[in-house]
Amino acid sequence: MSGLEETRQEVGEDSQGERATAEISLIDKQAIVANALVGHKISGVQKCEYSWAFVFESSATLTAECPWRILKGEIAFTERDHGQQFGLPAPLDGEPEVIRLLTRQGGASLHKGRHR
Repeated sequence: MSGLEETRQEVGEDSQGERATAEISLIDKQAIVANALVGHKISGVQKCEYSWAFVFESSATLTAECPWRILKGEIAFTERDHGQQFGLPAPLDGEPEVIRLLTRQGGASLHKGRHR
């Protein structure tokens, strides 16, 4: 199974009065979600057991159950950094670190890409 299973969505009737459906792939859904969130400011983040929830001022929430990273010219934080000590006095608390990085001067923008 590739993880890119297609789903069907009813879109109304075609010219012959038949119910028409459209196939929307997972990639198409990701683009729709990403485009809907572009320009919205993040207002909160929550680390869950196997995912991260990013809450936007528009009341939208994006739940990530996959690898992600924050780039500030270079990698500033990834989902795997939460709880790591990296020689610091205490382990990193990902929730406030993500908010700090995403609300700094210049804000944040949403980009889609492929994990390598």
